[in-house]
Amino acid sequence: MDLKTQILTCVEQIHKAGVRHCDLSESNVVIRPDMHTACIIDFDNASVHKCKRRLKMGVRHYTPSKDIFGCDELFDLGEAMEIWTPCMYRTSSRVCLTHNSHMHIVVLVCATVTFFIFNRPNADRIVELVKEVLRPGEYDENEVRKEAVALLEDFYETYEHLFSTIGLADPRQIDWPTFLSVRYNGLELEDA
Repeated sequence: MDLKTQILTCVEQIHKAGVRHCDLSESNVVIRPDMHTACIIDFDNASVHKCKRRLKMGVRHYTPSKDIFGCDELFDLGEAMEIWTPCMYRTSSRVCLTHNSHMHIVVLVCATVTFFIFNRPNADRIVELVKEVLRPGEYDENEVRKEAVALLEDFYETYEHLFSTIGLADPRQIDWPTFLSVRYNGLELEDA
């Protein structure tokens, strides 16, 4: 079991015992010398807690909103450890390409669609999404393509370290069924 999984499992077990740590930080996680065992320490600020987490965590799950997730402490830990899978989405507005700290690529057009990173997004797909929603004359296809190429390059460069966490050098070149059957290594917590 990798260290991220161990840390998440430790905190989940603490929550199942009815305790909220209230001070999770690097200084309160001890890694034993064998580098295979993580322990949570320093419960000075702990409080009674009934965990209300409603969603799973791990590389096969996408970052939920904090209020829907249900448990602030586990959510904050998941974000700090970058445990969720990068994804792309587009939402309502005019064409505008960007990405944010939650590893989303935002293609702002006049519709709402979720576009996950494991769909192997490329500039052509982004241009097609824009064409589906906007009328000719409302956008410049060459400009959208150029922005999409730059956005995707920046996105993959920014989040490459997260892809390697889940065994991917580049998700654009993955055989997804093989990855799931061979590489998925249990970064998912049990239902609370």
